[in-house]
Amino acid sequence: MPKSISSIRPSLTLKGLLTLGLLAAFAPSFATTTTTTISAGTVVTQTSNYWMGASGNTDTLNVTGAGAVFNASGRTINVGSGGTAILNISNGGVVIDATGNVGKEIGGSGTVTVTDLGSRWSNILLNIGGGDSSRVGTLNIKSSGKVVATGDVAVKNGGTVNLNGGSLEATGNNGAPFGDVRFETGSVLSMKVFGTTPLEQYGRLTTLGSMNFNGMLNLSFESGFTPLSGSSFSLFDFKGFSGSFGTAQDSYSHITVAGFERSKLDFSHLATDGTLRVAVTAVPEPQTYAMLLAGLGLVGFVARRRSKQQ
Repeated sequence: MPKSISSIRPSLTLKGLLTLGLLAAFAPSFATTTTTTISAGTVVTQTSNYWMGASGNTDTLNVTGAGAVFNASGRTINVGSGGTAILNISNGGVVIDATGNVGKEIGGSGTVTVTDLGSRWSNILLNIGGGDSSRVGTLNIKSSGKVVATGDVAVKNGGTVNLNGGSLEATGNNGAPFGDVRFETGSVLSMKVFGTTPLEQYGRLTTLGSMNFNGMLNLSFESGFTPLSGSSFSLFDFKGFSGSFGTAQDSYSHITVAGFERSKLDFSHLATDGTLRVAVTAVPEPQTYAMLLAGLGLVGFVARRRSKQQ
């Protein structure tokens, strides 16, 4: 049975211009742990579907550095095909495919991390998770990394998107915003907020045709950041919204908050314009302070008079 390049050697670094048809296209018949790295300036063209992490195996693919490209255009990349798989795209690396699947296969566990400015994972269709707890997919986007789908994005039960800076975009062809993003029941969207600068200090779901949300939204304010009263964060950019983050009546039951006082956040605009707002704290007018001080003075005067009478 043919072995993939990464199954022949436990660690492999690819350099130069390469065209490969068997890179992880066939699972070895024995359990392996392999790491393949596509380094800066290296372009690898994949001519068949790419399967990572067959049952019992642990496969890691690193695409790192400016000019590092893994081009599986027109092909499918499966991250977690019954086993464990990790795809890291960093420092300006680029991965291109037709369909990206993360943890879609039964028993599969897949993790994709896209980090750093210039790093990009480009898909037509993107699927995170497989629809039940036996198929786990995680997409991490950090530090200005970018994940783009020109079609639809489906985050299913067992799927998690951690958006900690950077963006997840469903741009459509030629920039037409018709790609849709769907978070199904059992899915999770976690967003960390480090400051007020979009893409750098907090991530965005942007250029969406529609957003359908039925998962959980976990918000976390990190590194001691405390948002100011009246500030806002443009988390989502969509043409239409369906689903729910919860309602004021059920205390927005689809949202959790860490690192900041929940009662100070206004969730009511998330489903209308994608904005998270910090409630404005009322500041008393000068005359109010004057009346308060006068009242305190009167109370003190009465207390002293009673003390003297006694």
